[in-house]
Amino acid sequence: MEQNFYRNLVIIGLFIIILLLLLLLNFQSNHSILKKYTPQEKEIMNPPNPTKRYMDGIDIIYWINLDRSTDRRNNMENIFQDPVFQNTQIQRISAVDGRNPNLVYPKLNFMYKQKNDYEYACMLSHLETIRRFSTTNQDVALIMEDDITLELKKYWRKSVREIIESAPSDWEVIQLCYIINGNRTNPNQFELYQRNIRNNCVSAAAYLINNKTAKKIINSIYIDGKYNLEHYIIHHADCYIFSKSITYTYKYPYFIYKSNNDSLLHPEDLNHHERSKLKVIEMYKNLTS
Repeated sequence: MEQNFYRNLVIIGLFIIILLLLLLLNFQSNHSILKKYTPQEKEIMNPPNPTKRYMDGIDIIYWINLDRSTDRRNNMENIFQDPVFQNTQIQRISAVDGRNPNLVYPKLNFMYKQKNDYEYACMLSHLETIRRFSTTNQDVALIMEDDITLELKKYWRKSVREIIESAPSDWEVIQLCYIINGNRTNPNQFELYQRNIRNNCVSAAAYLINNKTAKKIINSIYIDGKYNLEHYIIHHADCYIFSKSITYTYKYPYFIYKSNNDSLLHPEDLNHHERSKLKVIEMYKNLTS
């Protein structure tokens, strides 16, 4: 009799333990209450605010586009029809074309050639855009390339002004689009504002820059109508600009490049770009699904 009692007690105990384990696994698989979310994660988990002016804080948007890339131009012009860009000053920049090196190298001065003609043309296009911005009295510009999409718009929760106000006080450039540099890196491991020191995140597809920094960069390298490029900095538009400034990568990007993209600069990297994009989208989906 006593043995049956203890045996039943053990069975009940095991049943309770199994039940608790199942409940724990269920909690964990459905964003368990045991998980501690950051304020930013909680904000993304909430629905978007349809009345928020998300582009507030941007004085002007420059977008860089080759004259011969008409499909990309049409895509960007359609994107800017979105109401989110209403009342935002937008200016297209005619990109320097690497097909014609005579338009590129007379404006550059460097010790030796690191990259191909298209990469230098891209870099020159960004530097010319920054120089144009530096001549204005506007405070903040968003500089964009012409292959971005609004796929991540549904995850927007903060205005650009709020992003800027929460950023480290020494910010000079903030990436709003990035490509993770390395297969093992996970964006979930990033700080909200990840200092981009060793090109941990590349891409100049969309970045904020303040006017003080634009003036600093141009004043340091633009002499007698030429950009004097240091040999010890990589001559990629993103790597160069980010090395010349205090750059932060915003963990929750606002823009992303299109899938099945093409590239004149480095087509061999497109598969890596796609893997990085999937990681970013997965980060968002884990918070909103």
